Amino acid sequence: MGAYKDKSNFYSMMATLLEAGVSVPGTLQQPHQGCFARIAPRLAQHVLAGRQLWEAVSSEKVFTPFECSLIKVGEYSGMLPNILRSLSDWFATQHTMRSRIFLSLLYPLFIYHFAVAVFAFVSYIGKTAPPSAILMNMITLFLLPWLLLLLGKVLSKLIPGFVLNLLPVVGDLLFKLETAFYFKVLGLSLGAGVSAFNSLSLSADCCNTAFYRKRYGKVADIVKTYSCSISEAFNNGITFRERQSPIPALLASAEVSGTLPDACERISKMQLDAATLRLALLSKAVPTLLYIGTCVYIAYRIILFYKGYFDQIKSLL
Repeated sequence: MGAYKDKSNFYSMMATLLEAGVSVPGTLQQPHQGCFARIAPRLAQHVLAGRQLWEAVSSEKVFTPFECSLIKVGEYSGMLPNILRSLSDWFATQHTMRSRIFLSLLYPLFIYHFAVAVFAFVSYIGKTAPPSAILMNMITLFLLPWLLLLLGKVLSKLIPGFVLNLLPVVGDLLFKLETAFYFKVLGLSLGAGVSAFNSLSLSADCCNTAFYRKRYGKVADIVKTYSCSISEAFNNGITFRERQSPIPALLASAEVSGTLPDACERISKMQLDAATLRLALLSKAVPTLLYIGTCVYIAYRIILFYKGYFDQIKSLL
């Protein structure tokens, strides 16, 4: 999460300095926070050597293709401060969403680990199992939530994008985030005067999953091959989630009125707001489910404890 905050601060500081008339190398030579305290001087050396800023950031792994593409658009269009300000706002939003989810999970995780420790102690006092078995069981239960989290991350990389897109909650969230990325870059590119094909190609390359890169890459190819409008190309091979959204209607209306860049910005904001709302709901639902599961586990352990206690009493009678 700290990386998102550092990026937000980095882009915000660069935008402010550029708006004040400071050169690009000058902004990079200023003291920056976090990992950018080391990265910014290296970027400054590349720029001073004659490279463009987007070429310099492409050489650093910390920058995503999304960022590199937007910075490239900003340099070619003369809108670099605006682009950097947009990037700062974007990463600030990402940091806020992730922080909210993390904080909402802290309390139920604390309750879970506390319950595991308490019942390990009760099992030891009640001598329901050998100490070594109780210790191993406690360690396993302590590690269980983190192993599940790691497994989720691994599976998210192994499962193809089109499969993830079909899942009810995950697929809808992925669609909203990817289209927010896509239309953000598309609106900025078109507004900066980049051609339709180059704007569409650049936007498609910014998608995080191969499924959406391929889907929106085809839109660019259709525009180039058939010289049709963006809305017509978008409707070719449209997915069920896109068909159910207001995106096709907004694109068609914007092309008629000549406000396509503004419409893309509105679509991006609409999708990002919807994704933020969905994440907020998940951040409330997941801790609640975890809390309920912890309570059920505590109740189960209490029942087992008293059952063992009464069994011992019966054996003595």
